Amino acid sequence: MLKEKVRQTIIKNKLIEKGEHIIIGLSGGPDSVCLFDILKSLEEEMNITLHAVHINHKFRPGAAEEDQAYVEKLCRESGTECTAAEADCAALAKDMKITGEEAGRKVRYSAFFAKALAVAAKLREEEQKAEDRKNQTITNVKIAVAHNMNDQAETLLFRLARGTGVEGLCGMEYMRSVGSREIEETLIPELMPAELRAYCDTGNAASKVSLKIIRPLLDAPRAEIEKYCKDHALNPQTDLTNLQPVYARNKIRLELIPYIDNLLNTDITSSMGRLARTAAEDCEFIREHVGKLKAEAQNGAGGKSRSFKLAALQQAPPAILSRLIADAFAEIGLSRDVSFVHIDAARELIMKGETGKRTEFPHGYALSVSYGSVIFEEYSAPQLKNTQIRARILKPEEWERLKEEDAVCLNRGRLGKNYALFDLEKLFEKQKPAGAAFADIAAKAVSFTEGGGACGFAAAEDVCGYGAAEGACGSGTAAEEIFGMLGLTLRTRREGDFLSLGEGKGNKRLQRYFMDEKVPRQERENIPMLASGREIIWITDAQCRGWGRTAKALGISKETEHILLLECE
Repeated sequence: MLKEKVRQTIIKNKLIEKGEHIIIGLSGGPDSVCLFDILKSLEEEMNITLHAVHINHKFRPGAAEEDQAYVEKLCRESGTECTAAEADCAALAKDMKITGEEAGRKVRYSAFFAKALAVAAKLREEEQKAEDRKNQTITNVKIAVAHNMNDQAETLLFRLARGTGVEGLCGMEYMRSVGSREIEETLIPELMPAELRAYCDTGNAASKVSLKIIRPLLDAPRAEIEKYCKDHALNPQTDLTNLQPVYARNKIRLELIPYIDNLLNTDITSSMGRLARTAAEDCEFIREHVGKLKAEAQNGAGGKSRSFKLAALQQAPPAILSRLIADAFAEIGLSRDVSFVHIDAARELIMKGETGKRTEFPHGYALSVSYGSVIFEEYSAPQLKNTQIRARILKPEEWERLKEEDAVCLNRGRLGKNYALFDLEKLFEKQKPAGAAFADIAAKAVSFTEGGGACGFAAAEDVCGYGAAEGACGSGTAAEEIFGMLGLTLRTRREGDFLSLGEGKGNKRLQRYFMDEKVPRQERENIPMLASGREIIWITDAQCRGWGRTAKALGISKETEHILLLECE
């Protein structure tokens, strides 16, 4: 009986504890509906509370709305809270230059995490009524997804085809922890329902909840799931795209697995399940020895770095050393896009042990050897030293003349890459500076020439402001007075920074913008930007890499009378 099989999977792997809140992804398909029905039947026995989340991906107009209506009806009839979100995943995929599958997954997990944070916030609010529980981390919220045994087989075959090690052969885990970095990088506030959007920008909220993703159906074959749905008259929705070999996974499911079964007269799905369990046992053995080596060899640890004794690592077996390298980087924030090539280069560097040598890993991380130590760290890109920020106030006709002469900040034909235009009246109205009159600002006719009065940006100090509050750049300049009057600051990014997407479109976290624009992590800290409090109104682009952005709502129009021109080089 499938229900008992799932119940034993939960107990054996300690997936659910009494009193927990379970966020379940409910698409309306057979797998998620089966999981929902089973967990609902165990709700009282296990003393759990279910919260359903449904995503309308907008891939199948009409059918997608039917799926949503089905899920909402199912939840309503069972008395379960349901949160539904809509997202144009095709458009998102195009904007982010990823596949539709990847966009769908990003949106789903963003919604799962946002809902989990919302539930955790409510629980924390209730628990904080007791003074001694004030800073407790919420640990009783989990996310249940409906991956089954067939999904596991498809995952392993996919990894085998691309190349994988023992760790990859473990497949999907019954339960895995989700770190705050993963939560923060996954959340997409602008795509969340209004009731969840606030929890996407809660700063350190992710650090106050310990999330885990669980897979109670991992021992269940798809055939048993479909039979369960039929026997219990659940009538789940059918996504016809799953029956078409249009994606790699669909081809594995619909063509490769049946071919292997017919060719070898076997059940490859069950075989892959056994392989995953055996590999997981081997990995657990390896992890124990990695833990011992780390304890013996570590000689320094701090936020973004780890240091180990070179001699101890050189004596370690290759399997243990490879796992330690991956673990050390994961501890300081690098857990994605690490390939065999990176690990192999790191092992070779360690075995040679030459001081001063280093090898770079993805996303701004590196491993180096230094005087008997192996150092894992997140490094900084070269600082943007001597970046020049210039300001002028112009009439529209003056701007037209500058464009014709291509005289903006020595652009040499690269107009639009490293300057920003603002409607000064709009900027003044937005800032509403106390004690300042617009006429006073407009009277500041500023025209800096190269080498004479331009404000240099000191990236190493992380702040270069105009006005006493942040420290002046170039005492007594008109630019200093203008920015001081408007309450604007030129600086690098800070936690909580965001961009306004325009009227009625909400905000976008700066971190999300950098991710979407594929700005390398190691360079994000060094980009000068103009800020109004935590709102970023100009991201400079002195290097003309296409990362720059200005607040459109403050841009110039036909009605503009005073233009504030900012240039960087």
